[in-house]
Amino acid sequence: MSFKVFNFIYYMTMAAKSFFNIHFSNLGYTSTQIGTINSIARGVALFILPIWGMASDNFKANKRVLQFAIFGTMAFSLIFLTTSNFIIIIMLMVFLSSFMNPIRPLYDSLLFSNLGEEGQNKYGRYRLWGSIGYTIIVPILGYFLEGTNVSNTFYVMAGLLFLTLLISFKLPKNKIQEQTNTEDNENEGRFAHIGILFQNKLFVAFLIYVFFMQITMNGNLTYFPLYVLEYGGKEGLFGLTKMVGSISEILILIFSDKILDRFNIKHIFGVSSSAFVIRWILLGLFPMKSIFLGSQILHSLSFGLFYVTCVNFINKVTCDEAKSTAQNVFTSVYIGLGSIVGNMVGGVIFDKLGGDIMYLTWAAVAFTAGLGYYIFLNQTEKRVA
Repeated sequence: MSFKVFNFIYYMTMAAKSFFNIHFSNLGYTSTQIGTINSIARGVALFILPIWGMASDNFKANKRVLQFAIFGTMAFSLIFLTTSNFIIIIMLMVFLSSFMNPIRPLYDSLLFSNLGEEGQNKYGRYRLWGSIGYTIIVPILGYFLEGTNVSNTFYVMAGLLFLTLLISFKLPKNKIQEQTNTEDNENEGRFAHIGILFQNKLFVAFLIYVFFMQITMNGNLTYFPLYVLEYGGKEGLFGLTKMVGSISEILILIFSDKILDRFNIKHIFGVSSSAFVIRWILLGLFPMKSIFLGSQILHSLSFGLFYVTCVNFINKVTCDEAKSTAQNVFTSVYIGLGSIVGNMVGGVIFDKLGGDIMYLTWAAVAFTAGLGYYIFLNQTEKRVA
């Protein structure tokens, strides 16, 4: 139950973070500047993320490393309230991202270690509680910030992180790390596990696919709130769009175990890629309030289905000693590298050509990446057969 409560509260902090870019916009920063803030922060996190995973695997301290990351995120989130200086905000985002981005992969590794062989079937049901928490708070937070000041999101985030930290003490330790610790007390060579990961062609191809898909998703995360504001929406509408997306995601998470059991991974990724393409085309061609809300229904088949499948895929194809490292390598590409390109390129397109062209560009990228990866998986199956 502690894992479900952790997810429920932690994903509320993700809802608070989704309003950061509106705060930056209110400070007077352009789309390109906002993209720069996010890109630099994610760029640093790209190199730091695998270190968190290696530290967890090397010192067999998954839970303690997770708690340290939560505390650091909470501390840095409050400092944003003290400044509007562009350079200082970039530095703060670097520190915040460096501490916050490892939380989810460290938690996923801890959860999978305790679920054991049932991880693939049960992961979606635990992740479901995060979507429920997000769904509950994001519309309330949106109208609250619209009626007060969007900077209050930093107070909300810090408070929720404090609750998350308290709940983390109820989480069990990593069972796999404890077992390997009793079987082998020598840590020598554990940092070399990251090299083993990159010898796996399936894993490398998977990371390339994730990179291109997340260029589009991270670009959307940064600029969608600005796109909504540009076409007459406010914080309240943005909160409602996030709520619709989260509700749609819940439906996928409920049935994720059946989906993963029944369908081939190439078909699951094919459906997810197609949903991304349709979603970006709708936003690019029809920038209106009804589409802002309606397109979020596709969040279930795009992001929701995509993420659950990715996490289960990683847990399935990596050895026990390197699972935390693998999850963090995935996250460094998923949140780090993909975000750098998505934010930088997206910011320039948004400023120079408009948000509609940006979304149509994302549709083309998602289509190419999805088709390319589907062909790769299909050919791999034929070679194995």
